[in-house]
Amino acid sequence: MSEIISTYHLNFNPNAHPMDRDHFYKEQAEVFRTTGEPSLAVGIFDVILFTEQKEIILQKRSNRKNHNPYLIDKTVGGHIQYGDSPFYTAMIECVQEMRVPAIVLRQEENFKHTFEILHKSVENAAILELVDNNIYNIDNIINGERITFAKNIWMFVGIYGGPIKPVDREASGILYYELDTLRDEMNHMPELFTPDLHFMLPKYQKAFDRLFGMLD
Repeated sequence: MSEIISTYHLNFNPNAHPMDRDHFYKEQAEVFRTTGEPSLAVGIFDVILFTEQKEIILQKRSNRKNHNPYLIDKTVGGHIQYGDSPFYTAMIECVQEMRVPAIVLRQEENFKHTFEILHKSVENAAILELVDNNIYNIDNIINGERITFAKNIWMFVGIYGGPIKPVDREASGILYYELDTLRDEMNHMPELFTPDLHFMLPKYQKAFDRLFGMLD
């Protein structure tokens, strides 16, 4: 069954266009091989969760994945189906991939207010804040080949203190890191981690620091 995802022209047109997922990656891989740069962006949501102890929660991708198999990655992430909002997608995918209920918020003040009310209940549901939405060029490893794709990323950062039960074939394991330990491992063994995670860790450090300030 085909999967119709949201794609975007790289001309500042904000409207999403439907495209078959396999067709997008086949076309854009060929465009990159020919021109050295992408011509379309794909709609992506990404989630990084932390525990109350400031540990980052990561998943090890399944070896069944076509993209970046067996590499250590953000908590949850994936494509936005055409017609779905990134907020709906983040909420649904947290449940589908990790069995984690999620409250998804658009603004920092709403996130802070919700955390103040529910900080004793984060073992029951994750609280997420949208911290960025922009188009970035990021590498993917497909069948051993490194190809750059443009990604229209909605980035969510949040907190969760409950159990995680990854769904079969979606992730091969869950890992908890202190950030300093994670950075050290990524510096010494960069090949174990996805290009996405290498991009996100320095990019969203200010968002992490803001969250940690709420946890102090």
